[in-house]
Amino acid sequence: MFGWSVLMTCSLALGVKQEMRLSPKNAAQTGFAVSAEAAKEDGAVTIVIVRDLSKARSFGADSELTIRREATLRVFSEKGLLINCRIEPELQKGAVKYRITLARDLLSHAHLTIAEIDDYKELVGREHLIGGTFYELNLQEFVSN
Repeated sequence: MFGWSVLMTCSLALGVKQEMRLSPKNAAQTGFAVSAEAAKEDGAVTIVIVRDLSKARSFGADSELTIRREATLRVFSEKGLLINCRIEPELQKGAVKYRITLARDLLSHAHLTIAEIDDYKELVGREHLIGGTFYELNLQEFVSN
């Protein structure tokens, strides 16, 4: 006769998710510089977001934790979600830069989420953590007409 044996283990996953809406009024206070410039030929707008890492949360060198950074651009239309893509950060000395170029008419429906997620430095045999700070930007607010 065959028998089945099932071993299930559960582990506790803790994470605190904080959300913060960034606007032109509070971006600098939280370590973000946002600039926008219109392209001459096609009317597209390039938005550059620079994160000053000296104002960002960090863990000590001896910690097993680190901050994982990622950004997601979402653009909506009358019919729903039009664009959902990841924006790769450019690493610079003491800063992280995100660059987005969009048609001007899409800006009013464009939202960027910059995530600074607590995670393990070494993931071998481990799960990702889910806590961290998520910064929400309505891109139109940072572009002067």
